[in-house]
Amino acid sequence: GWPQILKLKDWPSPSASEEFLLYQRPDFISKLPLLQYIHSKWGLLNVAAKLPHYSLQNDVGPKIYISYGISDELGRGDSVTKLHFNMRDMVYLLVHTSEVKLKDSQRTKVEMMEKTYKESEVKESLEDPNICSRGISPDSSLCTKINGLDLESDQKDSTMDQGFEV
Repeated sequence: GWPQILKLKDWPSPSASEEFLLYQRPDFISKLPLLQYIHSKWGLLNVAAKLPHYSLQNDVGPKIYISYGISDELGRGDSVTKLHFNMRDMVYLLVHTSEVKLKDSQRTKVEMMEKTYKESEVKESLEDPNICSRGISPDSSLCTKINGLDLESDQKDSTMDQGFEV
């Protein structure tokens, strides 16, 4: 049969977008282009964000559309978004990923770099009291607060509502 194409549209929900993007993934939101136009709170050129809170507002938060499939176009419109009209401005990012086959020598270099990076990260986390209050590795289950964010099960449950476990 035909390969299956999976799509995740209009995610995260308006109630979860601020929590997910601003608090759990601040590095993601900071890398988006045209941030002054699209940021829902601090975008200086985002007119919708400047409307009074009592006014009728559309959801102005960022939306993520993710699709997963194959690289070959099968002529069924599998990797396209149909022409449509939105009541708000849109910024689309097209990202393509593919599997990279490494030679053994390249794989060894990558593994050595990963090991060095992890060791330096653990060393820095032990020296920085803001990362973990007890001086434990940030990956440890004993460390429940990182940079003022509570990593207890409540936060994990809220991301599970969106169909993803972080």
